[in-house]
Amino acid sequence: MSLLTIRRAITDSTGAVVPDATITVKNVATGVTNHTTSNAAGAYLFPALVPVNYILRAEHQGFKAFSYERSILTSASRPSWTCIWKSEARVSLCK
Repeated sequence: MSLLTIRRAITDSTGAVVPDATITVKNVATGVTNHTTSNAAGAYLFPALVPVNYILRAEHQGFKAFSYERSILTSASRPSWTCIWKSEARVSLCK
């Protein structure tokens, strides 16, 4: 079985990067979670994930936390979570 890597970045509504956000992915089938923190460029990485359904959760002080379920079905798929936060209204968008 091929493993997948999720490599993305988090920005706020102005396009500014969000460093030090806590990002978690949870395997829906097993409940196993992996955690990481976005770096100074807002980037985060989850290497070696089994291709299944995951719930992504991101949190950072001053922003509303969000969760998003995404289906990762094959090793050929390219996981694409684009996450944008608005601190003023404390709302978030993840697509």
